[in-house]
Amino acid sequence: MKRIFGLFYVVALLFACGGCGRAEKPVRFVVVGTGAVTGVYYPAGGAITRLVNNKFYEHRIKATVVPSYNASTANLKAVDCGKNEFGIAQSDTLGYAYDGRREWDGHPRKNLRSVFALHPESLALVASERSGVRRLEDLRGKAVRMSSPASDLVLPEVEQVLSTVGLTPQDLRSKPLKEVDCPAKLQAGEIDAYFYRVGHPNANLVEVSSGAEKVFVVPIANAGVDSLLRECPFYCRAVIPRAFYPNIMNASDIPTIGVNAVFFTVDNMDDDVVYAFAKEVFENFDQLKSLHPALASLCREDLLKGLTVPVHPGAMRYYREAGLDKLIEGAPATGVSK
Repeated sequence: MKRIFGLFYVVALLFACGGCGRAEKPVRFVVVGTGAVTGVYYPAGGAITRLVNNKFYEHRIKATVVPSYNASTANLKAVDCGKNEFGIAQSDTLGYAYDGRREWDGHPRKNLRSVFALHPESLALVASERSGVRRLEDLRGKAVRMSSPASDLVLPEVEQVLSTVGLTPQDLRSKPLKEVDCPAKLQAGEIDAYFYRVGHPNANLVEVSSGAEKVFVVPIANAGVDSLLRECPFYCRAVIPRAFYPNIMNASDIPTIGVNAVFFTVDNMDDDVVYAFAKEVFENFDQLKSLHPALASLCREDLLKGLTVPVHPGAMRYYREAGLDKLIEGAPATGVSK
């Protein structure tokens, strides 16, 4: 009798574990660092996690997003120390960290790995009407937001863009501010202008252009910018559509420069988990595009351009299976052979 009961228990246990003696894969919980809830990183990260979570019974992954401020740097640090499994950061910031430059001077983060790129991020220079700023040259002596209070480093592209017209950050009156505080400060006259690199459309620019003080988005286009684009391959030409911000003073779209936002992780992240993220994003690409206006104009090949750190082996496994590996541009070769 005991033997019959024991046999019944074993058979029941096998059925509970999925039958035929196969135990289900353990559930993996992963966190994706994004950006401010008013920006593009947060909804873009939410769209990506939704695609993966929709295939829970295939991948056994539960993904969630968390907002962050000073997003690229904060996400890099959170992923590097293991607090978050994935993050979104600008391609140039990832490149600086990987090489050990700027904030990471002498401390390269060679463990960083790309998964795919997302939308381009354009550098917006927003100026109040009262400031009289209509060209980059007009910034001399003005009160301008060029950095965050969390860092005393001027945004790298701001320093380079200023140099194209013979200016340095010291020629301006720097006002370190969080991006979220810039619209109110500009409307109150406490700053004349602010630089903000972001995907478009963006709630910050909608807010600042809806106030009593009219605003102008300054074009970033000149012969010096042309040279900068040739010297720094992680920058690209970009356009801020005027249609996104009907209240601005500009009469047409605004030319500028930009970088790619990149979905990234670290080299010791489980290959199967990274594979799942790459697979679901590419195989549900049209659905991804429909989830935010900043993603609407993307082409599949755009997701493999502007990668400034090596591609994670898990992502590379999917790209090779799908015949996409030859479309990858910019990523160093280290870490892609697996």
